[in-house]
Amino acid sequence: MRTLVKKEPEKAFYYSLTVILTLYMLVFACVTHGLTFKYILYRDEADTFMDFFNSLAMTFPDPYVTGSIYPPLASMLYRILSAMVPPLTIRTLAWPDGGFVMSVQELKLEQSLMFVFMIYFLATTLALAYSLYEMKRGAKYERAFFVFVAMFSTPMLFLFERANIMVLALIFTLLYLLWRESDSKIVREAALICLA
Repeated sequence: MRTLVKKEPEKAFYYSLTVILTLYMLVFACVTHGLTFKYILYRDEADTFMDFFNSLAMTFPDPYVTGSIYPPLASMLYRILSAMVPPLTIRTLAWPDGGFVMSVQELKLEQSLMFVFMIYFLATTLALAYSLYEMKRGAKYERAFFVFVAMFSTPMLFLFERANIMVLALIFTLLYLLWRESDSKIVREAALICLA
């Protein structure tokens, strides 16, 4: 750390401040018995992960009849994910006008829906960690520390709590930046697809 302070004082200040503020947040979370998180996360406690479930439900029968706000590519992704859910569950998931048949609590107890959610959540979390690690320059420990700090930052915790598709947009943007100047034509084409 001393060499980092001497060579790159701005970076050392940033990392130190980040650690101090993260510890500050965790201490206050302990002192307030989690009340601190109410001011960081979405205001409706019962609505955790519901950006994912709402978007999944709104792909049927037609995403634009049910009021989806996402572009066609995002709706297509949710439609693909919904293929892993039994048709009966999908039919009972939402009314044609976009309202839910099941309560929010019932949604989160439905095994097939939660399994699809776990696959989505794990895949996006790992892809984001990989993208951040590969984008960061420096020693391995510094890259790993940066990934840890970024993944536990307040904006990322909010996105994870919502299970918002913006995480995918961030991943694809990072992959584009990472792969756009590759020597391989295939990787450069993949970068352009990520940008799309």
